Amino acid sequence: MTETTETTRHAALKAMLEQRRIEVRDDLHSRMREGRTRQEVGRDALEQTDDDTRGGLAFSMVQVRSETLTLIDRALARLAAGRYGRCVRCDGRIAERRLHAVPFAMRCQACEARRERGQPPPSSADGRGETTAFARAGSV
Repeated sequence: MTETTETTRHAALKAMLEQRRIEVRDDLHSRMREGRTRQEVGRDALEQTDDDTRGGLAFSMVQVRSETLTLIDRALARLAAGRYGRCVRCDGRIAERRLHAVPFAMRCQACEARRERGQPPPSSADGRGETTAFARAGSV
């Protein structure tokens, strides 16, 4: 990939991450405001139970959005360090399509599938998943 193409890719990924960050942050702030403005006066027990359930779900969504914001911030830090878009397991390139779907993805699709199945990651330094002599000997 040429330097110009890589610079363009970097700028596009940064813009995408920053836009996603703004969207998640705004949604998080909105959800937090909604939680604070709820009125609890004049409700019977059934209404209160329903509100408590909705409040628990709203709190869970705030947690999810907060965690997503943290993951996006980490992705921006990886981008600044030149590591965004590289798999943390095999150092292979993460597909653009995956990054647009999951902008904070840290693993390529193959390594993520291995992780979900509980399989060990590729152990080579070359990122292609082949086992090196060091890994076979237990040195890596």
